[in-house]
Amino acid sequence: MPEQQQDGSNPSSRRYLGWGFTALGLAGIVLGVAIVVLGFVVLELTDDVSAGTTVVSDVLDSTAEGIDTARSILDATDEGLGSVDEGIDDFRAGLVDFDAALGDMSVLIGDDLAGSVESLRASFPGLIEVADVLDQVIVALAFLGIETDAEKTLGEAFREMDQSLQDIPEKLRTQGDLLEEGRSDLAAVRTSLDQIETSLDRMRSEFAEAAVLFEEYRLGVDDARSTVGGAESDIDRWRPVAGWALVAAGALMVLWQGVPLYLGSRIRRGRGF
Repeated sequence: MPEQQQDGSNPSSRRYLGWGFTALGLAGIVLGVAIVVLGFVVLELTDDVSAGTTVVSDVLDSTAEGIDTARSILDATDEGLGSVDEGIDDFRAGLVDFDAALGDMSVLIGDDLAGSVESLRASFPGLIEVADVLDQVIVALAFLGIETDAEKTLGEAFREMDQSLQDIPEKLRTQGDLLEEGRSDLAAVRTSLDQIETSLDRMRSEFAEAAVLFEEYRLGVDDARSTVGGAESDIDRWRPVAGWALVAAGALMVLWQGVPLYLGSRIRRGRGF
């Protein structure tokens, strides 16, 4: 029969109970140390998270600056295209005026002047006949002792003038045709300008759409920056509390394990609680 102590308890049971308290204290120490380690791990991890949010915030800041720069370039380019568009309009207006002037010159040279020269030449036969009569009168006067210093007779002068004007109408009409060809070239230039202006308008429209997308993207980046900034603030605010709370809880648990260890030792020695 097992030996009984004076208080009637079983020594074997007391030893088991004592070792149980001791094991409980040791387990509590291990758990407390684990909690302390976890606290430092949380502090370290939150440092990494804070560093990560800082990197993300820097990236978002750089992205925002890049968007602003791209938007500035886009606006400057659009403004330049607008100036080019206005210049094309002014140049087209000048071409229209120049085309009208060429048309007037073509009519004046190819039709009016050529017709005037032909009308003048049409009157030359009569003028030449009159000039021949006058020449005969001058010859008759020469027999009377009245002489002139003219090197040519009037008839010869009018005939040379008529000969010199013979090709003038055709040349004037040729110049008129050249002016009309110039007007055709101007029309081709105006067509090219219209195509260029259409392309410019399309580019400016695309730039306007891109500006809207940039603005939307910029707003999205601003929202992301605000969110990251709030998260970073929350992490900075709660990181010490969470980490050091775990460290303190683990340390207190380790300290409190002195109680079950002490009780386990007393029980094993048979001294009771």
